[in-house]
Amino acid sequence: MHLRERNVRCWFRLAPTSLITITALLGCGSSGLGSADPRAIEQDSILAELKTSAPALTLWVRTAPRISPDDANPSITIHGRTSRNLRSVVASSASGSLGQVVLASPRTFDLTLAGNQELRRVLSGQFVQLAIETADGGHASRYVGRFRVEAVVGGFHGSSRLWVNEEILPVYVAESLADPLRHRVSVRTSRDVSNAVASTIDGRSTWNGTAWNATADRRNAQTLRFDLTTDELIPTLGGDGQRLVFEAQGSREVFRKEAAVRVAVSNLELREAHAPFLADVCEQETRTCLKDAVDSSECGRFEEVRSCVEAREPSCPPMLESWIAECVLQQVEDFANDVDREKISALDALELCTHEGDLMGPMLDEICASAPDEPYCACLGQEDCFEAFAVDFVEPCATTVEPRFDCALGLTFRDIRDPPPTIVHTEERVVRIDDVTDGLLAAQILASAGPVYGITTLEEAFQSVDRHEVNLISFWEGTNGVPYTAIEYGAGDNSYGSVFAWGTTELRAIIGDSDLYDASAERRLGCRIPFGPRWSRCWSQDGCANGFRCEGVVLTYDEEPSETHAIAPGKCVESIESDGPEDGAACTSAQPCSLGAGFACSSAIASNDDGLCRPLWMFGGFAFPESMSIPASGTERYSVTVYGLATVAEEAVFTATLNYTNFTKLKLSLANPQDGTTSTFFDGPALGAAGVHALLGGVSGEFRVKLRVPVPGDEEVNGEWRLIVDTTSRGERVPRYDAYNIIYGDPTLTISSRYD
Repeated sequence: MHLRERNVRCWFRLAPTSLITITALLGCGSSGLGSADPRAIEQDSILAELKTSAPALTLWVRTAPRISPDDANPSITIHGRTSRNLRSVVASSASGSLGQVVLASPRTFDLTLAGNQELRRVLSGQFVQLAIETADGGHASRYVGRFRVEAVVGGFHGSSRLWVNEEILPVYVAESLADPLRHRVSVRTSRDVSNAVASTIDGRSTWNGTAWNATADRRNAQTLRFDLTTDELIPTLGGDGQRLVFEAQGSREVFRKEAAVRVAVSNLELREAHAPFLADVCEQETRTCLKDAVDSSECGRFEEVRSCVEAREPSCPPMLESWIAECVLQQVEDFANDVDREKISALDALELCTHEGDLMGPMLDEICASAPDEPYCACLGQEDCFEAFAVDFVEPCATTVEPRFDCALGLTFRDIRDPPPTIVHTEERVVRIDDVTDGLLAAQILASAGPVYGITTLEEAFQSVDRHEVNLISFWEGTNGVPYTAIEYGAGDNSYGSVFAWGTTELRAIIGDSDLYDASAERRLGCRIPFGPRWSRCWSQDGCANGFRCEGVVLTYDEEPSETHAIAPGKCVESIESDGPEDGAACTSAQPCSLGAGFACSSAIASNDDGLCRPLWMFGGFAFPESMSIPASGTERYSVTVYGLATVAEEAVFTATLNYTNFTKLKLSLANPQDGTTSTFFDGPALGAAGVHALLGGVSGEFRVKLRVPVPGDEEVNGEWRLIVDTTSRGERVPRYDAYNIIYGDPTLTISSRYD
């Protein structure tokens, strides 16, 4: 009976992703009959491998590492091979770089982990991650692989009354505050026992067993557990001289069983490098268990529990948090696509989603329709249910969600590339390797691409990214008065990169698949750089705090009843007698203004060379409606309100994506607020096919444009500007092109201003 049960359990252990061969062989080699030699079993299984694949690459890793049980510097060596020639392999874990990798041949490698600290990291359950670069045919490809290293027990000899679990489970023991990691060996008995003890065969180490999970089944079975520290576990690895002995006193005899401790590789995975593995997060099941559990070790593996113990306790149910976050993103998008409404920030959208009944009511109904067991759904049908939902759940959730959306840099890299009025670009360019002439830029590029690909040289960085180029944007974040530099690149049609404190390699945010993450080790969604007190909206001086003045309020005059009133806000800027010694100083690309001091060259936005230094509050970008139609033949007008600048315009630029069938018909003009003075900045009929082609690269199709607008330098800058889209000209005959005939891609008017 016992033998049949053991064989059934071992058959299930042959699952493809868990201790595939070594666990099955070591755990099932003996059933207390004394017929198997554990050293023969090890010899049979030493070449067993795990296998996994990604596009164009297969990875094999041996399940049984080679163990060197040196007391002073114990180590394990893991052997792997690939289906393509290797250029490099770099190992790491969640705690940082890990071990030493040697390329043993063009397609094989050995990873050696040495010392108690490195072994502790992997035996705790942290994934070993491999940054793999292949180099067949001169073409480099990059991948990320990972696996776990686990301690296992096998090669059993002794009493059939004791069943030893093959897996040594890393657990979190909250009572051990200095080091909560313990390696748990579980032993099941078929009789009542006492005085359970585990020890090394030479008697150097001894552990007392603790009875737990006792059950009153027909065999009166119980489970014993033995918790070892890492320093106690490591000396038992790999040598039969340190075999473990388990003893328990039965009613008439002492039950005794021996076993050897080995190391096994499991959970092998492989991906392309542009889609890296996500960091461990606290799962709801583990979080719920920890709330009620007396013993934290019962709630999962060490790393699973640790991620919850160290995580900030959420103050709202995860499903509701997710719905509120989705509501915020939807509101931001809806406002951006509505020509009759101004864009709003994510914080503004969060205010709507957590205070507007028209949004919270449907949210409650839809959640409870799909998940009626959520705690706030129990009151449905009661009169005060919605109020309880809003006060007891939504309000705490708003506090929980706010740090994600209180991000002065925006939610995605797109918010930096096509910024709101609170962000001003001072430099924007595409960088190729020949353009890198200073050490700081080289270090920033390496810091951006290196962690994703595991690379160490600038040449490797540029070979890794799409089109072998990166985008650089230096910008001023106005609400905090802080400059930054963003390095962004494409990887497999996705956007990655970093945001640094300007002039340094100090990481401030991470760009991952276009989203912004904070720079902490947890890599939380949202940049976690809160909005500051500067550049807030104001309708009068009363709206600004002490030390700030209200600039750029848009006023209108009504003859009846003969009064002036504000139609658009200004912004609060610091109140100082002078904007600084650089204000008005001459500047060029070779002699720029000091971004660190809060100045930019007035001509920089239009890529002109000569200009004057202006304080950055005098610059701003203002968004037109997200999508503007180009008429087949006629004229359309679209408005944008400029506010918060000085008094008159100095330079202006229009940025957008144009998609049109015949650009020789298209004329784009801009009318200013004062007298409707019109400046044409794209004149397809005047340019003709040759001129349009020279400017855009074609006469029809889709083009991203950045066009300088020749604005009058002595007329009002704050107020309503109108984009005039004119296609009344017949234009020239061009090849037919089916287009959507729209202007989109965050159409923006960027303006620098000055005092008149």
